[in-house]
Amino acid sequence: MVAYLLREWLGRADVLSPFAWEVPIAIAVIPLWLLLFYAVGAYRPEYLNAGGDALRRFTAGVAAGVLALGFLSFLFNLQVSRLFVTFLAVLVFVGGGGVRAAARWYVRTRQQRGELLQRALVLGTDDDARQLAVTLNDAPDSSYRVVGYLDDEVVAGTEVDGLPVLGGTCDVLESAHDHGIGVVVVSPSGVAPGTLRDVTIALEGQDVDLAVAPSLFQVVTRRMTIETVGNTPLLHVDQIRLERGKAFLKRSLD
Repeated sequence: MVAYLLREWLGRADVLSPFAWEVPIAIAVIPLWLLLFYAVGAYRPEYLNAGGDALRRFTAGVAAGVLALGFLSFLFNLQVSRLFVTFLAVLVFVGGGGVRAAARWYVRTRQQRGELLQRALVLGTDDDARQLAVTLNDAPDSSYRVVGYLDDEVVAGTEVDGLPVLGGTCDVLESAHDHGIGVVVVSPSGVAPGTLRDVTIALEGQDVDLAVAPSLFQVVTRRMTIETVGNTPLLHVDQIRLERGKAFLKRSLD
């Protein structure tokens, strides 16, 4: 709306020619841009802590919107003011960035009060796993609340630093569903070789994220997103989820 008003004012001031197709485009671009931001992953909650990756995804969404706008105007032979598109891109980047910064501050404020926290499981009970659980629970910028451990070497029901061992790593899916878990975090050295692969397979297609400590670098790096919690890096493994649109396209191709 601000881009439209600026461009209209310049047209009335005889600085530029009057509007042609900008009004319907200004309306149509809203759902288009929302879809593009969704497509690049700019609405995924783990990117609140992803730093530069979050900014890159948001910037990619802005750039994709500008390119899509230019393509549509060319495709339908619409006489769109380039200055209007420039205003639109700059204002979306600045305004959207400001709104995102405010939203992040709001979410962080509520998380510091113990609200909006994602329930987490930690795989392993060694010293690194226990320190990881403490960091996730106590770090002021953490968005997680660890509810328990999974360990193949410790009897289920045992308490470790006040948190229960809920079962072995083979119970990851059942435990996640039973306790409303949003993310499973693998500690740097708390699991046996091959466990990460098994857990990744078990959670594939489920609404449960997997975060991996850096020393267990056994998955494809392009499927990872780095999040920092209390100076501890977490690597989020992006699952291959065939949602409705993608599943339809794949089925059609098949």
